Amino acid sequence: MQLLTLTDGSVADAARIAYRNRTEFYRLLQKHGLTPAMFRHESEVRSGQ
Repeated sequence: MQLLTLTDGSVADAARIAYRNRTEFYRLLQKHGLTPAMFRHESEVRSGQ
């Protein structure tokens, strides 16, 4: 979650930083009921308009 917050929801960037693959991150997100959009700041700004 910290990496996804740091990378603004970019699974590819988070995986690169952690030396893991994107598939592993997507599986973890699915397992915990999360989506990359939950970590994107721009989605919060748009929903507030």
